[in-house]
Amino acid sequence: MSKKITSNIDNKPLGFTIVELLIVIVIIGILAAIVIVSYIGLSYTKQNMKHIQQQWMQINVQPTL
Repeated sequence: MSKKITSNIDNKPLGFTIVELLIVIVIIGILAAIVIVSYIGLSYTKQNMKHIQQQWMQINVQPTL
């Protein structure tokens, strides 16, 4: 009684297997982790640069970036 959905052209089943879906989910997770780590690094660098500029202003030195 189990009917598989097949295409009309070559009788191959339509859709994705669980393994294919898991591979795609893992790849998306890896890419998301890379983006998050990069964003955290950029925000840390921005905060660090503000701190350095404040220190230069305290000692009356003009920063040359």
